[in-house]
Amino acid sequence: MEWGILSAMDRRFYCETSGNVCVLLHDGAVGTDLVGVRLHYAQAGSGKLMLFLHGFPEFWYAWRSQLEEFGRDHLAVAPDLRSYNLSDRPQDVKAYRAKVLIEDVRQLAAQLTSKRFVLVGHDWGGALAWAFAAAHPQLLERLVIVNAPHPVPFARDLAHDEAQQQASRYMNLFRDAKAERVLSENGYARLLLKCLTIIDEFTRECLAIDVAGSIRSKRVIEILARLISAHGAPRYLRSDNGPEFVSHAILEWLAGERIETALIDPGKPWQNGTDESFNGKFRDECLSIEWFRSRAEARVVIETWRRHYNHVRPHSTLKDLTPIEFKTRYDSTH
Repeated sequence: MEWGILSAMDRRFYCETSGNVCVLLHDGAVGTDLVGVRLHYAQAGSGKLMLFLHGFPEFWYAWRSQLEEFGRDHLAVAPDLRSYNLSDRPQDVKAYRAKVLIEDVRQLAAQLTSKRFVLVGHDWGGALAWAFAAAHPQLLERLVIVNAPHPVPFARDLAHDEAQQQASRYMNLFRDAKAERVLSENGYARLLLKCLTIIDEFTRECLAIDVAGSIRSKRVIEILARLISAHGAPRYLRSDNGPEFVSHAILEWLAGERIETALIDPGKPWQNGTDESFNGKFRDECLSIEWFRSRAEARVVIETWRRHYNHVRPHSTLKDLTPIEFKTRYDSTH
């Protein structure tokens, strides 16, 4: 049995563009009656329009998997909203009022179709989608909202519910004059997550994803010890040469547990192919599409995703079984 450790992944609260994207990129000139802007968007496929609005602080790339999937039978389009990524960034705060953003969506849709369309919104894009639906219900065939409450009960709870007020305090920080200073302290440490991910290379089961602001060798040892108690010790532990994996403390501990190391060569991630493949899925399907308001929330969301990956998501190299199904079948016959 071999376990692989992904290098401790840095995740700041923004999306990263990497890898191949199966969509066509376009720049569309979109103007409003108030402020003229140029919005960048990505699209895939043809047919009935399905328009995707991203959240904060994301951009069109958060929808790349949906563009590929829904582009099979729709014209799937994901713009960069004002000030995001490659779209224009007006300086006047008035250029970001709701009615202006709603008009951006209306004019973009009008350039792409003369028929009713499907509008999908996530997070802040969901709030914009709610507002667009209220202003132009006649233009929509269907409204799909992901992780964005209806504005009426949300406003009510903000006014009267102490728990909701506490949960939404982070919004006020972004509006405060001290936001840039606070968020940039200690190399943006407040915004940094490190994810220590451990994979069983045979079953493809994700054994653990530990979420913290930093990953130290002592913490790595604690997690490995817990996993050994639950699953037994692997013969090998494969990892990169990060300091948390090659410290004297962890190497001595591994030797005491009679676990051999299989360190990959520096600059050759393909030697850790199973883990790098998982790395990409984890980033694409979870980190790049989520906005974490705290590390506590990140732990809950990431653990939910890990369980889905193990128990629900089929794996092509396992003959379309989930890792848990494959492990169960193997254990029952060996």
